[in-house]
Amino acid sequence: TRDFTGTGIDNRPSDSTDHGDATAEVVTDVAPEAELVLVSFSSAIELANAAEWVNEHDEIDVALPNTQFTGRPLDGTSLIGDAIEDGAQSDTAWVAPAGNYADGAHWYDTQPAPPDGEFIEFADNTECNWVETSQSFDVSLQWTDWEDTDQRYGLGVYQYGSNTDELIQIANSNEDQSVGFSPREHVAVAGSGTSQWFCVAVYADTADEEVTLDLFLRRTAADLTYASPERSVAVPGTHPEVLTIGAVNWWSGEVAPYSGRGPTIDGRLKPDIGAPTQVSTDAYGEVGYGGTSAAAPHAAGAAALLAGQNDSLTAPKITDTLTETAQQTAGTGVEREDLPYQIGEIFIDSELPNTQVGAGLVDIETAVTSVGGEDTSVAD
Repeated sequence: TRDFTGTGIDNRPSDSTDHGDATAEVVTDVAPEAELVLVSFSSAIELANAAEWVNEHDEIDVALPNTQFTGRPLDGTSLIGDAIEDGAQSDTAWVAPAGNYADGAHWYDTQPAPPDGEFIEFADNTECNWVETSQSFDVSLQWTDWEDTDQRYGLGVYQYGSNTDELIQIANSNEDQSVGFSPREHVAVAGSGTSQWFCVAVYADTADEEVTLDLFLRRTAADLTYASPERSVAVPGTHPEVLTIGAVNWWSGEVAPYSGRGPTIDGRLKPDIGAPTQVSTDAYGEVGYGGTSAAAPHAAGAAALLAGQNDSLTAPKITDTLTETAQQTAGTGVEREDLPYQIGEIFIDSELPNTQVGAGLVDIETAVTSVGGEDTSVAD
């Protein structure tokens, strides 16, 4: 184990879940002989430090940072990407989820700068991107000004006051990018338990150039009124060296509506492949582990199987093999007699490649066979 949080790998925060346990369980279901190294991090900087540590250990064949960050460049250039790149090009295959922002949790647009102090429009004469919820939510804004950081925007959340049609600001974020802050803003709003409407608005502070703006909403049950499923893949899944995994419902072959879509902001195809989601684990119970976080460990387990079958495979060869053998109908290599369903084979009714699952479904048996392996047995 290795901890980069400073709090210890066993000291999980009070609001944590069984996410890590379920991730490890899926990996070992697919690759039961894999030896796991547990590395903890809680921020993008800590992940970058963890990636550098992983790269120093040639014996680590596959790395799975099963997380999704926003507030970082979406074109594959970031501190995390720089740290991952060396290992991904040689010794360690990096696998990551596409993120869960495609279904009402992401919006983007390229717009000229409005006059300072005025709001951007999400639609004609519409300056509010409305969210209806009774629960807490976070909103993050970022824009394409990572090199110069001389375009400044603010992010606000508003509600109508009692007995008035005037919007009142209840949350605001407006960092000063001119003194080195990154082009991003973030606000958090506490839920009241009663369903309410919130106006999410973006305004120019000091801006005079056209930029692309992205909004990401983190929530339990709420959607942006104006949303864009495309280009919703999160970091580190945006990086070229990472094998990025979309989520496919095992029972229907349909891409999960929340599963992050490409292309990336710089036009690359992402995700790279798809894998099953909403599966049974001890941590979450029957059919309880969902999201692209459930899909990614299927692919990471497949990568571990390839590494175990042929120790001469480089990281690029492992990820290329999984991409090249992906199909519309795919044997996942996972069949368990203790479950009320089987996920040994699923079919996706979609033309490939596409920006939902890239080259197609991970096909573990075909991938292993293609590198001269035979053993795709899994735990019961």
